[in-house]
Amino acid sequence: MEKIIVYTDGGCSGNPGPGGWAYVISDKEYKIKKSGGDKNTTNNKMELTAVIMALKEILNSETYSGRKPVIHTDSTYVKQGITTWIHNWIRNGWQTANKQPVKNKELWQELKLLNDQISAEWKWVKGHAGNELNELCDSLVRNEMDKLTGNVTKKKESKGFTLNNKNFRTIENTMNGETSNTTIFHYFQDKNIIWADYSGGSIVKGHLIGLIDKKNNLDFRYHHINDKKEIMTGKCKSKPDITDEGIIRYIEKWQWTCRDRSTGTSVIEEIK
Repeated sequence: MEKIIVYTDGGCSGNPGPGGWAYVISDKEYKIKKSGGDKNTTNNKMELTAVIMALKEILNSETYSGRKPVIHTDSTYVKQGITTWIHNWIRNGWQTANKQPVKNKELWQELKLLNDQISAEWKWVKGHAGNELNELCDSLVRNEMDKLTGNVTKKKESKGFTLNNKNFRTIENTMNGETSNTTIFHYFQDKNIIWADYSGGSIVKGHLIGLIDKKNNLDFRYHHINDKKEIMTGKCKSKPDITDEGIIRYIEKWQWTCRDRSTGTSVIEEIK
């Protein structure tokens, strides 16, 4: 079975100081990108957090079930730690060779627990050497640090675009939703009316229709047939967010109008 390609990175301004983490999962024609930050952290904590969050994403996704991830990191600390040093730390009661407590013990324990479940392959890559996905992770980390330090450039305005004939993919969804990163939406627009066909993953065939306002917010109703042959219906309101790369992303708040009528949140991203 095909392996999952994963790149991770973490960084910190000041060490300790405001820091960020990021990962990119590259699977055939699409990428999952996620990042986060902490106001007071260290470089090593952010490097560890990046791989922990990536492994959680993989373990919680049916798409990656049974597939082995290949983790690429430019951190020798992470790569050597999880493949070599951690075995001695455990034998020594979480002490180093110098009889000092292992730093970031809780993060290492969490990482080992996840790695034991998935048996990842670990590779070191040279940072800032032109590797596309490593550079993408680095950019995401810097964006997170900029948010925390206030050094944020204004995002591109979300006005003036059309959804007509654009394709989107789900990149995030809560557990009670049925769309996944294999679900593709094909949008159309006529003035303030939008509609889309969608399918993929557990969704056999779906359709949505609604309205778009002057700020490009969406208000629509959706229905689809899933792989259990159930007819599912719901409603959704979405707000646009333009990434630094100029990609349209919608932050969605939705609710089933069938079954348990539960609510959820999701994110879809334009496929370029």
